[in-house]
Parts: sequence; structure tokens; C-alpha cells
Amino acid sequence: MRTSRGRRDRASARASWRVCTDGFPAGSRLLLYTDGLVETRTDPIDERLQLLRRLLTGPPQQLEATCDHLLDQMRHPGSPDDVAFILADLKHDRSRTSHQDTAE
Repeated sequence: MRTSRGRRDRASARASWRVCTDGFPAGSRLLLYTDGLVETRTDPIDERLQLLRRLLTGPPQQLEATCDHLLDQMRHPGSPDDVAFILADLKHDRSRTSHQDTAE
């Protein structure tokens, strides 16, 4: 890792990490989102995460319909926080499963 001055960060120079990738079960969906989708000033985060899980439970709809539904149910009108998310249908591909140990 390089800092803005182009030097190695001392902590990262000794760091090691493990990279693991694995497939998802057939029919899985992956949702990546910013905090603006689930955080509000008035609702506990646990309740908002629970609502998100409930909205995603059940038979899958088309991606666009699911995204619209999430925005309708999760977005607070007038909220100053921005919302961004990616919802993807995943295909399981065993040939791409890998495991790697990395050290610098």
C-alpha cells in the first residue's frame, strides 16, 4: 500500500492477509448498498436491517422491480442522505472457486 507521498505504510509493509473466493448457491442475489439505504436519524439500525431482510425474502422478482420496491420501502422522503446500491443475480461457477494466501 502506498501513502499519498508514495512511501510504504509501515503497518501494511508487514501485513499479511488471506484472500478467499467461493461461489454462491444457484439463484443467489448479492446486494451492495451505502448506509443511506438503511440508516435514519429516527429508526434503530437493527430494525432497518430487519426490514431490508424482510423485503428481500420470498420469491425473487425481476431485478428492476426489486430495486424499485427497496427504494419505495426504505428511502425516507426528504432525507438528506444519498442512497446507492447494486443488486445482482449471481450464477454459480465452480471453475472460478479459488483460495489464495497473500503476504507482502
